[in-house]
Amino acid sequence: MTYVSFASHLSAILTVATGLLILYYWHRTALAGVSYLRYYFLLAALIEIVMYYYYYLGINNLALANVFCILRYFPLAMTFVHWSLAKEWHRVGMAVNLVASLIFAGFIFADDLHRMNSSVFSLQNLLFAIMAALTLFRITGDYSRYLTENHRFWFSVGVFLYFSVGTVMFATANIMLDNQQVVGFYTWIINSIMTITANLLFIKGILCLPVTKR
Repeated sequence: MTYVSFASHLSAILTVATGLLILYYWHRTALAGVSYLRYYFLLAALIEIVMYYYYYLGINNLALANVFCILRYFPLAMTFVHWSLAKEWHRVGMAVNLVASLIFAGFIFADDLHRMNSSVFSLQNLLFAIMAALTLFRITGDYSRYLTENHRFWFSVGVFLYFSVGTVMFATANIMLDNQQVVGFYTWIINSIMTITANLLFIKGILCLPVTKR
């Protein structure tokens, strides 16, 4: 097994493990924002399992990646709406994110579903990185608990690192996939490494969720 394959397998395992862990701590996830985040983790784990199944069957799984791009936006964006905006703005944030989700879906389905829509992926990644940065800026002023014990800190750092690097990765994805497949294969390890890093941070965030009664 090459280091590229090892990193790819490990990133998939950790993505599924994060989804399973959020299931185990389901009773802790009724907090503002986290209730949306749990669906993102479960969706990511499910998509990862199906994509691996498609991969071993030799089926093009880019269509599934595009579907995930559509479905992931709303729950992840709503997490940061709850963490970054005042309560009276939550409904506005929900409406804006619903419209944004429909726009992203429109662009993806208008294009070739079996080809990665690098424009939508990179735009979403940029938006998520900005949302995470704003949340980190806000929680640095929260003195009610230590920063390293704050679940929002770990989730936000994971999202910021993964999607900020992903902005560049996915902006050039189609060029790599279409014209430089060998280069694309080896540079894609960066995505695997960032997925591993992000999931370890997410797991830490899950473990920092406040204990609540079942």
